Amino acid sequence: MTFKQESLAELAYKQSGLAEGKRVWILHGIMGSRQNWSRFARHLGLAQPHLSITTIDLRCHGDNVHIEGPHTIAACVHDLLALGELIGRPQVVIGHSFGGKVALQYAADASKVSERYSLETVWTLDSPLEAAVKPGQGEVARVIEACGLITMPQPTRQAVIEYFTERGFALGIAQWMTTNLKRVNVHQPSQSGFEWKFDLQGIKSLIADYWRVDGWSLLEEVTPEIQLHLLRAERGLRWTEADAQRMAKFHPHIEIPLLKDSGHWVHIEQLESLITLLGAL
Repeated sequence: MTFKQESLAELAYKQSGLAEGKRVWILHGIMGSRQNWSRFARHLGLAQPHLSITTIDLRCHGDNVHIEGPHTIAACVHDLLALGELIGRPQVVIGHSFGGKVALQYAADASKVSERYSLETVWTLDSPLEAAVKPGQGEVARVIEACGLITMPQPTRQAVIEYFTERGFALGIAQWMTTNLKRVNVHQPSQSGFEWKFDLQGIKSLIADYWRVDGWSLLEEVTPEIQLHLLRAERGLRWTEADAQRMAKFHPHIEIPLLKDSGHWVHIEQLESLITLLGAL
């Protein structure tokens, strides 16, 4: 039997696939949402119908109600543990970018308890490990800054797109940002418009903590019984050849598959290749 369910507990989430199937959780990146991963989840479910797939809005993102700070990677993991108590903990966690480091912290915490929270496998998708911003990764900071400077509400989604493109952002980035909008004053058409769904100040705290957390150190904390796959996007600018060499030398048991001909937005640019690379979950 298959099911589709949406709920708003402390975290907003959506489940699909086989109700009693192997549980897979998908975690978006900074300023993303579960909505951004709905197409990926649908295609993954078609490719592997034995899975129970849950896409999740992390704190300060998507359709979540206000969650008290502090807003940190550790707090995100605490949220996930609480959600797991409600809907069942996952055997597989897939995290993109910011969500990848959350997934690694989840795995590190799971390694400290005997039952490992039932976790078997973690995939991070083009998620940098360093506790420092590398050249070419500053665009996130620019987007966050631009989000704080735009006057809200804006009259239309197109107005938001134009705002970002006029400031030099790619059209794809501008269109992606419109997925973070919600309509306000819906009962007063003359005053209606769009504003951000996310908690911008909370997001600033989350990304600051992201760059404080050393992913390389987290790798040391994850038991080898949990399989780690750290996917690199060929054009993602998040991994270097030096990173790959360091991984091969100090963590040879960890797989670092390469998704060819893809930038950072792996689930959009190379959807089918990504699903193929994931293999049987």
